[in-house]
Amino acid sequence: MDQTKKIECKVKLQDFFCRESEIRELKSTADTENIAELAPLMRAGKCCLTFYETFQEEQKKEGHEVLYYDNGRADEERYVFVREVTDGGNVIIVKTWQCVKEPDWDESEKELVQVMNRMLFFCKSRIRVLKLLKQVTYYDEDMKIGNLKFGMYQMSLLLQQGCLGDYVAFFLNIRGMNGINDLVGFKQGTVIMGEFVKRISEHLQNPECVCRIGGDNFLVLAKKEKAEKVGDILQGQMIPYGNLPQEKVMVSAMAGAYMIPETVQTPYEVMNAISNAANIARYSKRVPILYYDDSLLKVLRHNRQVENDFSYALEQEEFHVYYQPKVSLNNYEVKGAEALCRWIKDDLIVPPDSFIPILEKSQKICELDFFMLEHVCRDMQCWMKEGRQVVKTSVNFSRRHLLNMELVDSIVKVIDRYEIPHELIEVEFTETTNESDFIQLKKVVMELKEKNITTSVDDFGTGYSSLSLIRDVPFKVLKIDKSFLQQDKDMFHRDNIMMKHVIGMANELGMYCIAEGVETMENVELLKENKCYLAQGYLFDKPLPKEEFEKRLDDGHYTPE
Repeated sequence: MDQTKKIECKVKLQDFFCRESEIRELKSTADTENIAELAPLMRAGKCCLTFYETFQEEQKKEGHEVLYYDNGRADEERYVFVREVTDGGNVIIVKTWQCVKEPDWDESEKELVQVMNRMLFFCKSRIRVLKLLKQVTYYDEDMKIGNLKFGMYQMSLLLQQGCLGDYVAFFLNIRGMNGINDLVGFKQGTVIMGEFVKRISEHLQNPECVCRIGGDNFLVLAKKEKAEKVGDILQGQMIPYGNLPQEKVMVSAMAGAYMIPETVQTPYEVMNAISNAANIARYSKRVPILYYDDSLLKVLRHNRQVENDFSYALEQEEFHVYYQPKVSLNNYEVKGAEALCRWIKDDLIVPPDSFIPILEKSQKICELDFFMLEHVCRDMQCWMKEGRQVVKTSVNFSRRHLLNMELVDSIVKVIDRYEIPHELIEVEFTETTNESDFIQLKKVVMELKEKNITTSVDDFGTGYSSLSLIRDVPFKVLKIDKSFLQQDKDMFHRDNIMMKHVIGMANELGMYCIAEGVETMENVELLKENKCYLAQGYLFDKPLPKEEFEKRLDDGHYTPE
């Protein structure tokens, strides 16, 4: 190559690098145009880049090829190339071929062609690294969809464009994923989740999106007119997980949603709204979608107030033990009691359903349960010293305690501190459908049984794992849910059959039953007829403060009308 052409080529190479540096795509028409200006000077007929994920791919020639320029006159035997191996083990090759029927490149020409190859390698490698970085930053590898950062990025762009107020956001949680994973395994469970959210994304167009927040939680950003369609999908989709017709599972989700107003200022406001709505929906209502609005804001303020006041209330002993008597239906004598928590604040009783579900969301409920056990044992110790009759008393314990590996030791320590005979305390658990909770619950109940502490299962008949629960877990007491007594006329015969067999089954297993919510003598007769002889309810007494319950202990007998 003569000196003049060499200088011209170097100038064009500088210009080539500047223009290539501005391109943000791995391949564009601008690449072809840029190389086409250099090709005649370099007598080049073809230029391409090949990317291999691994050395093995390179050996098998299974890379991804990007062709930038081809004038149809490339000599496949004559070329120069650049081969680089990245830190991640990828192999990148940029190759340029000489034109046919042209003299061989001299050393100066080869050097200039190699400069072009390296420039192309540098620019395209940078683009690929940026894309990989964006993928790592903004996409969920398992689900092949955007992650939370991507969703936040999309909302930021819409906010900048002034149109975020045209959208609705959803924080959705897929129901029953533990059960689905138990059925098909975690890997297939992820596939099922992917198929479910795909049913949503099929109705969306960029910048609308479905993003994975983590686990079985997702963010959906959609135009407001599509809110109803998203809601329909959330109510349930039959998703196949195998080739057989019966290998399908119903997948549904609950969601907190927010019709984004024009006044919203940051994506964080949106996330805060939908996550709060989702939390309330998860613990308070079984509805497909709970929208964030002024009424929900009041609930959130109340929840925060309860959480903020709890520690002070516990310290000031604003929580009190109320006792609801358990009565024998044979002779109407007091045979036991259930300890129930009442919060008395400013001389007013705070309804339990306005604070218990809130405390259940955290370990605060565990503090309250042990507070109750402590005060029950303290009362019983006092009654025994006074020579009063003392009856077995049940104390409710949340499933949150199952995370505590020292739960049984902690319970025994409290009982023993007040020198209460173990057989006078009953620990009451609610049902569980979670397998890990079930395993730990069984362990706890067995350990309590070894300590001669009775356990009972509350609200029996309202869950889905009832039969396996009483088969596998050695409970002593079965509490029949009040719904069996509050029977609809059309369902009376069916409910009565179910109650009869539940009671009979418990008796044969060496358990005994107690019915909750007994309000009428008709309820009593129905229970006697079905061989259940222990009950509690307003027919006898509502939950009583300590002083009134002491009178019941002293009297020890009811005369129902």
